Amino acid sequence: LWLDGQSDSQVVKDMFAIIGMINTTVLEPENMSAGENLYIMRENLKYTRQALQASYPKGGMRALTDPLVEAFKKAGGTLMLNTTVKEVIVKDKKIQGVALAKNVAPYPAPWNFPDREIIEADKVVCALPIWDLEKIIPMDPRFSFMPEWWTKRINDIKLETTCLIGYLAGFSEPLFPDCQFKTALNLERTKTPFQAFSPSNMMKGVAPEGKFLLHCDVPVEVPSVQDPFELQFYLDAMWEEMKEMWPGMEEKLEW
Repeated sequence: LWLDGQSDSQVVKDMFAIIGMINTTVLEPENMSAGENLYIMRENLKYTRQALQASYPKGGMRALTDPLVEAFKKAGGTLMLNTTVKEVIVKDKKIQGVALAKNVAPYPAPWNFPDREIIEADKVVCALPIWDLEKIIPMDPRFSFMPEWWTKRINDIKLETTCLIGYLAGFSEPLFPDCQFKTALNLERTKTPFQAFSPSNMMKGVAPEGKFLLHCDVPVEVPSVQDPFELQFYLDAMWEEMKEMWPGMEEKLEW
């Protein structure tokens, strides 16, 4: 490990492990990239004089998404929400449009062949995670219109990810008064790191006056999300930990 060769101080090692976990959501320090974490810390030190810096957008998360929607429409884009795209249509390496799923039959995915409605367009914006790209464009190099180096890169990294399992909860009064990011490297029940913060402490207006919002989660590996029983275990165990962190929490819980 890079860190073992740099310091004998357990406090320093714990600090790097905690900051690295927040930066990457990777559970174990030995699996983190030292270069990536040092780069993030260096950039923070240059601009904020802190090794780790976090912020919350003025106006809440909608302040980030709404301007994107407005800019997209201003550029002539047509935004279609709650719409299932079956395929991005490409001919001769040029975008032709998208095929939408219509009249979806009540069958499981492998046997479900919905009707297709074609929307013609010479530009298509795909706002979806990397691991879902294969649902709308061919990723097999034999059939893909994308360069082989690109499909190989996407296929290589699409499962190199971690997940966050947790809660967004509303309370009748604050659980804590500050804007600090709460974190722990290893909870007793989940055996995972933990992180939490309050948007309503950071900015007035994202919750009704006197109310309290809490974002909190534990980072886990992808299979823990895919197994519904393991997922429920983590959520239940995490809730028990939270009750110990903030005694009386459930009496203040509204949703």
